[in-house]
Amino acid sequence: MGISEHSFYEAITHAHNRILYGHPVTDFTHVRQGFVDAYARLIAMKLFSARAVDYFRTADEDDRRYLLFNPITKMKVTSEGERVVDLLWDVIAAKGFEKDTYFNGATGYIRALPKLEGTVHVNLALVLKFMPNYLFAPQEYAAVPTRLDAADDGFLFRQGPARGLGKVRFHDWREAYREAADVPNVARFTEQARRW
Repeated sequence: MGISEHSFYEAITHAHNRILYGHPVTDFTHVRQGFVDAYARLIAMKLFSARAVDYFRTADEDDRRYLLFNPITKMKVTSEGERVVDLLWDVIAAKGFEKDTYFNGATGYIRALPKLEGTVHVNLALVLKFMPNYLFAPQEYAAVPTRLDAADDGFLFRQGPARGLGKVRFHDWREAYREAADVPNVARFTEQARRW
């Protein structure tokens, strides 16, 4: 378990054991919404990071797509970790300030991650270098499998300079959305994207 998972467990346990107006705090709709939002963000962070690792492990001199997923992970996943802790803190309130709790320690660590991973602004600037090719110049690639195999990931340690980011090409991002075209939010997003 990571920082956010431990914080989640501690927060939900505290909220469930705290009784207000004759009910556990977890019975309140807005508290449940906060937990659902925090949990959804936590799962999304984990899924994105796990998938990014597949691209890291599949990379080679001709497929450097991982160079986009690295700054997104550093920028967005760590920032979402902060948001998860904030959502949980809204639920547990003053309990979050108590010393000798996991949550109290996590609040300091989670704030450090986006800063230690290079500032959010630096990573956003890196991401922007990829966007023209990502959005408008797709290239055919073999599907990237889920990588749980024991393999030599030596390329990541000898990858060379990171110049030429604007020349890195990507598969057609719209393919992933076609599989979920019947989901209302996905349909709306793809409709908006087509207007570009």
